Amino acid sequence: MSKKTILILTTLVILASASTYWLLSTQQKIGNTISVTVDQSLSIEKVTIEYGLYSINSGSDQNLVKIGLDKLVFLGKPVNSLETIAGENDFYVTYDNVHYTIVRHFIPNDFYDGIPKPHKYNFNFKRQADKIVLTVEILGPEAKTIERQLEHISNANENIWGQPKKS
Repeated sequence: MSKKTILILTTLVILASASTYWLLSTQQKIGNTISVTVDQSLSIEKVTIEYGLYSINSGSDQNLVKIGLDKLVFLGKPVNSLETIAGENDFYVTYDNVHYTIVRHFIPNDFYDGIPKPHKYNFNFKRQADKIVLTVEILGPEAKTIERQLEHISNANENIWGQPKKS
Protein backbone atom coordinates (compact mmCIF):
# COMPACT_ATOMS: atom_id res chain seq x y z
CA MET A 1 0.00 0.00 0.00
CA SER A 2 1.11 3.51 -0.68
CA LYS A 3 1.65 6.17 1.97
CA LYS A 4 -1.34 8.07 0.63
CA THR A 5 -3.66 5.06 1.09
CA ILE A 6 -2.36 4.46 4.63
CA LEU A 7 -2.88 8.13 5.48
CA ILE A 8 -6.44 8.08 4.14
CA LEU A 9 -7.30 4.86 6.02
CA THR A 10 -5.76 6.19 9.24
CA THR A 11 -7.76 9.42 8.91
CA LEU A 12 -10.98 7.46 8.29
CA VAL A 13 -10.36 5.25 11.35
CA ILE A 14 -9.70 8.32 13.52
CA LEU A 15 -12.84 10.08 12.23
CA ALA A 16 -14.97 6.96 12.77
CA SER A 17 -13.60 6.52 16.29
CA ALA A 18 -14.18 10.18 17.15
CA SER A 19 -17.72 10.07 15.73
CA THR A 20 -18.55 6.91 17.70
CA TYR A 21 -17.13 8.40 20.91
CA TRP A 22 -19.12 11.63 20.40
CA LEU A 23 -22.32 9.72 19.66
CA LEU A 24 -21.98 7.47 22.71
CA SER A 25 -21.06 10.33 25.03
CA THR A 26 -24.06 12.44 23.99
CA GLN A 27 -26.41 9.47 24.37
CA GLN A 28 -25.07 8.83 27.87
CA LYS A 29 -25.77 12.45 28.88
CA ILE A 30 -29.47 12.17 28.08
CA GLY A 31 -30.81 11.99 31.59
CA ASN A 32 -34.10 11.68 33.36
CA THR A 33 -37.12 13.51 32.05
CA ILE A 34 -40.19 14.69 33.88
CA SER A 35 -43.61 15.42 32.42
CA VAL A 36 -46.80 16.54 34.12
CA THR A 37 -50.38 16.33 32.90
CA VAL A 38 -53.56 17.46 34.64
CA ASP A 39 -57.22 16.90 33.86
CA GLN A 40 -59.41 19.78 32.72
CA SER A 41 -60.52 20.72 36.24
CA LEU A 42 -56.92 21.31 37.41
CA SER A 43 -54.15 23.73 36.41
CA ILE A 44 -50.59 22.67 35.59
CA GLU A 45 -49.33 26.04 36.86
CA LYS A 46 -50.33 25.03 40.39
CA VAL A 47 -48.15 21.89 40.40
CA THR A 48 -44.82 21.91 42.25
CA ILE A 49 -42.46 18.94 42.49
CA GLU A 50 -39.35 18.86 44.65
CA TYR A 51 -36.74 16.12 44.67
CA GLY A 52 -34.55 14.85 47.51
CA LEU A 53 -34.51 12.38 50.39
CA TYR A 54 -37.21 12.30 53.05
CA SER A 55 -36.64 10.37 56.28
CA ILE A 56 -39.31 7.90 57.27
CA ASN A 57 -38.29 8.53 60.91
CA SER A 58 -39.63 12.07 61.02
CA GLY A 59 -42.81 11.20 62.93
CA SER A 60 -45.07 13.42 60.82
CA ASP A 61 -45.00 15.42 57.60
CA GLN A 62 -44.93 18.77 59.43
CA ASN A 63 -41.24 19.47 58.68
CA LEU A 64 -41.65 18.29 55.10
CA VAL A 65 -44.30 20.90 54.35
CA LYS A 66 -42.30 23.58 56.18
CA ILE A 67 -38.93 23.09 54.48
CA GLY A 68 -39.61 20.83 51.49
CA LEU A 69 -36.90 18.78 49.82
CA ASP A 70 -33.51 19.69 48.36
CA LYS A 71 -34.20 20.52 44.73
CA LEU A 72 -37.11 22.08 42.85
CA VAL A 73 -37.61 20.17 39.59
CA PHE A 74 -41.07 21.35 38.46
CA LEU A 75 -42.89 24.63 39.01
CA GLY A 76 -45.63 24.75 36.40
CA LYS A 77 -42.95 23.47 34.00
CA PRO A 78 -39.62 21.62 34.40
CA VAL A 79 -37.13 24.03 36.00
CA ASN A 80 -34.04 21.96 36.87
CA SER A 81 -32.44 18.76 35.69
CA LEU A 82 -33.41 15.62 37.55
CA GLU A 83 -30.51 13.38 38.47
CA THR A 84 -31.55 10.29 40.40
CA ILE A 85 -29.23 8.14 42.48
CA ALA A 86 -29.05 4.47 43.35
CA GLY A 87 -31.23 4.14 46.44
CA GLU A 88 -34.13 6.29 47.59
CA ASN A 89 -35.38 9.05 45.30
CA ASP A 90 -38.21 11.02 46.89
CA PHE A 91 -40.58 13.49 45.27
CA TYR A 92 -42.55 15.99 47.34
CA VAL A 93 -45.54 16.95 45.20
CA THR A 94 -47.88 19.85 45.95
CA TYR A 95 -50.91 21.23 44.21
CA ASP A 96 -51.87 24.88 44.78
CA ASN A 97 -49.90 24.88 48.07
CA VAL A 98 -52.97 23.20 49.60
CA HIS A 99 -52.59 19.50 48.75
CA TYR A 100 -49.49 17.31 48.91
CA THR A 101 -48.08 13.83 48.78
CA ILE A 102 -44.69 12.16 48.70
CA VAL A 103 -43.59 9.47 46.27
CA ARG A 104 -40.50 7.29 46.57
CA HIS A 105 -38.80 5.60 43.63
CA PHE A 106 -36.22 3.10 44.81
CA ILE A 107 -33.42 2.32 42.36
CA PRO A 108 -31.18 -0.60 43.34
CA ASN A 109 -27.43 -0.29 42.84
CA ASP A 110 -26.12 -2.14 39.78
CA PHE A 111 -22.72 -2.70 41.50
CA TYR A 112 -20.82 -1.85 38.30
CA ASP A 113 -20.91 1.90 37.84
CA GLY A 114 -23.45 2.86 40.52
CA ILE A 115 -25.06 5.40 38.22
CA PRO A 116 -28.71 4.62 37.44
CA LYS A 117 -29.84 4.53 33.84
CA PRO A 118 -32.25 7.34 32.88
CA HIS A 119 -35.95 7.18 33.67
CA LYS A 120 -38.97 9.09 32.41
CA TYR A 121 -41.28 10.30 35.18
CA ASN A 122 -44.88 10.98 34.10
CA PHE A 123 -46.97 12.70 36.80
CA ASN A 124 -50.70 12.68 36.03
CA PHE A 125 -53.18 14.58 38.24
CA LYS A 126 -56.92 13.88 38.22
CA ARG A 127 -59.76 15.21 40.31
CA GLN A 128 -62.05 12.47 41.66
CA ALA A 129 -65.02 13.99 43.48
CA ASP A 130 -63.42 16.36 46.01
CA LYS A 131 -60.03 14.57 45.99
CA ILE A 132 -56.94 14.93 43.80
CA VAL A 133 -55.29 11.69 42.76
CA LEU A 134 -51.76 11.48 41.42
CA THR A 135 -50.56 8.62 39.23
CA VAL A 136 -46.82 8.49 38.59
CA GLU A 137 -45.78 6.26 35.72
CA ILE A 138 -42.04 5.64 35.75
CA LEU A 139 -40.55 4.31 32.54
CA GLY A 140 -37.05 2.91 32.39
CA PRO A 141 -35.00 0.09 33.92
CA GLU A 142 -36.79 0.36 37.29
CA ALA A 143 -40.26 0.96 35.85
CA LYS A 144 -43.31 1.12 38.08
CA THR A 145 -46.62 2.90 38.54
CA ILE A 146 -47.50 4.60 41.81
CA GLU A 147 -50.88 6.06 42.73
CA ARG A 148 -51.42 8.46 45.64
CA GLN A 149 -54.27 10.59 46.88
CA LEU A 150 -53.10 14.08 47.78
CA GLU A 151 -53.75 15.14 51.38
CA HIS A 152 -54.37 18.62 52.78
CA ILE A 153 -51.20 20.40 53.91
CA SER A 154 -53.13 21.60 56.97
CA ASN A 155 -53.24 17.95 58.13
CA ALA A 156 -49.49 17.35 57.75
CA ASN A 157 -49.00 16.99 61.51
CA GLU A 158 -51.38 14.00 61.51
CA ASN A 159 -49.85 12.44 58.38
CA ILE A 160 -46.74 10.45 57.61
CA TRP A 161 -45.59 9.93 54.03
CA GLY A 162 -48.55 11.91 52.73
CA GLN A 163 -51.04 9.53 54.34
CA PRO A 164 -52.91 9.56 57.65
CA LYS A 165 -50.98 7.87 60.46
CA LYS A 166 -52.16 4.39 61.31
CA SER A 167 -52.82 3.65 64.96
